[in-house]
Amino acid sequence: MILIIYAHPYPQHSHANKRMLEQAGTLDGVEIRSLYQLYPDFNIDIAAEQAALARADLVIWQHPMQWYSVSPLLKLWMDKVLAHGWAYGHNGIALRGKSLMWAVTTGGGETAAPAIADPRLLAHDVVGKVGFADLGERGDGLRLEDRPGSER
Repeated sequence: MILIIYAHPYPQHSHANKRMLEQAGTLDGVEIRSLYQLYPDFNIDIAAEQAALARADLVIWQHPMQWYSVSPLLKLWMDKVLAHGWAYGHNGIALRGKSLMWAVTTGGGETAAPAIADPRLLAHDVVGKVGFADLGERGDGLRLEDRPGSER
């Protein structure tokens, strides 16, 4: 199952995210969790989110880039849901064998962001900036993928 964790604080302003979700929602085996709809008070149901992750083979974090980072609710979600002892660290193997992709929008059209020769470089730079090395480097968690089924 593909799990999309969607975290856009102003979805009415994002044409790209709207189209992406519309298309993904037509596919079988896709679950979309819209964090700002589920948790407008930022009170995340950790057990429900971990259960959704447990069902998934591929996790997609879909959000706008804000100051080279994720939206505030997605950052809180990462801090709470990807808990030590569950997602990483001692006995933290719940994500073993799962893949992670980021679907990041920047807004502003083609001229707003510089051309990037290899988008993977930006993805790995952002992973470091939000406080995560590739969660799968030690073999106990998510693998950051270029596309589903890719090998790095």
